[in-house]
Amino acid sequence: MEAPTPKSEEISETITIEQHSAKYTLHLNSIGDIITFSLNYNSNNYTKKIPLKEIKDQESRAIFYSYSSKDFF
Repeated sequence: MEAPTPKSEEISETITIEQHSAKYTLHLNSIGDIITFSLNYNSNNYTKKIPLKEIKDQESRAIFYSYSSKDFF
């Protein structure tokens, strides 16, 4: 019999960005190691799901490799 798999913690954060008199709403949501970025601007919604590993692979600082999704937020 297999041990039950622990449920991944869900983390959400919403950030409002104001730039050049425009307002953007950025929603970040993480379940496990998948981070979803959703940007609302001018009645449009842009969404991108990225594994945390992919973000870490693009970062040059070694300390970033120890971040969990929660630390990233």
